[in-house]
Amino acid sequence: FTPTTAGKYQISYQAFSGSGSIYAGIYKNGSEFYRTQQATSSLGSVLMDFNGSSDYIEFYAMNVGDTIIEGSGNLYTYATGAWIRS
Repeated sequence: FTPTTAGKYQISYQAFSGSGSIYAGIYKNGSEFYRTQQATSSLGSVLMDFNGSSDYIEFYAMNVGDTIIEGSGNLYTYATGAWIRS
């Protein structure tokens, strides 16, 4: 995700696994910015600054053990971003 308007953005995500622990997180410009680890569902929300040109984020999820990260519509695994203000 690369916003083209500078300012503060509310970034939220969730990664869901049917069983076992799951890590999920946000990387900003290639470096880990925020991470959570929980059993079956890992979610987080953070306010981030973006310069409106070169700043970008990526979302990653990793399950622990032999489980599947599930993604059916927006019920299980998703990421959202909303511009809040300049």
